[in-house]
Amino acid sequence: MTKLTQTMIEGASAIGRQLLSAADDAAARVLLGIPADIPVITPWAAYTPVFQGFGTPDQVSLFQRRVGDTLYIRGRFRSQTPTAVEARLSCGTSGSPLVIDTAKNTTGFKSGSWSSDDVSLPSGQVIAFGGVNYVSFSAPGTPALAQNGNAILVTGKTMFVEVAVPIVGW
Repeated sequence: MTKLTQTMIEGASAIGRQLLSAADDAAARVLLGIPADIPVITPWAAYTPVFQGFGTPDQVSLFQRRVGDTLYIRGRFRSQTPTAVEARLSCGTSGSPLVIDTAKNTTGFKSGSWSSDDVSLPSGQVIAFGGVNYVSFSAPGTPALAQNGNAILVTGKTMFVEVAVPIVGW
C-alpha cells in the first residue's frame, strides 16, 4: 500500500483546481490526458425544449445527449392546439441554446424522423438547417419543406421524435 505524502496531496489539489478553472472542455481533456480523438459522450438527460407550432405541449418526455460533435434528441410530447406557424423543436433549452453547425450542414438535411400515435396522421422527416438552434418537421411528399404545426399534428395527439444534428463548437 502506498502512503500519501503531503507533496502528492498538494499535487492532486493543484490538478483539481486547474480542472475546475479549465476554460473549456478541450482544456480539461488536456489536463486529464484524454486524447483529442476520443469523443465526448454524455449520458441521456431530460430536457425541456422550446416548442413552436404545437400550442403548449404537455406530457413532454424528451431527452438529449452529446456524442462527439453531435446532439441526439429522442422522446415524445403531446400537442395542444397546433397553429399555422412553422413547427419547431429547439436544440437545447431557452437558457442554453445549441446552434446547428453550418460548416457541416450548408443546406437543409434530414436529421431524423417523427411519427404520431394516430395512424391517420402522416409521419415524416425532421429537417435541420445550419446556423439555427432548432429543427423543423416535414410531411410525406415534401421531405425538405418545413411544415406548420397544424399541417402535421392535431390537438391531443402524441409526436415521437428522433434527431441527430452537428453542433457548433463541439
